Amino acid sequence: MTTSQIEEGTVQKEQSLLPAGAHSVIAKELEAPELSGEVERAIWQIEQATKKEEKEQEQKQASLSSQEAAANEKHEERK
Repeated sequence: MTTSQIEEGTVQKEQSLLPAGAHSVIAKELEAPELSGEVERAIWQIEQATKKEEKEQEQKQASLSSQEAAANEKHEERK
């Protein structure tokens, strides 16, 4: 991703490459059952961070929309 993509808001949404149930498969393939819990926790943390980021983006967008509406309203009042 580039700076201009970030500024313009054209960055594509990130996707997790690990589905929620991947922890057991990874632990089995690596022959390390103790990793299952760690991978499961990591996947959960990524999901939570993604949800938080999406919520913050929605709030930011809503705030910008309301600011824009207020600015338009003030502009109309001045006419």
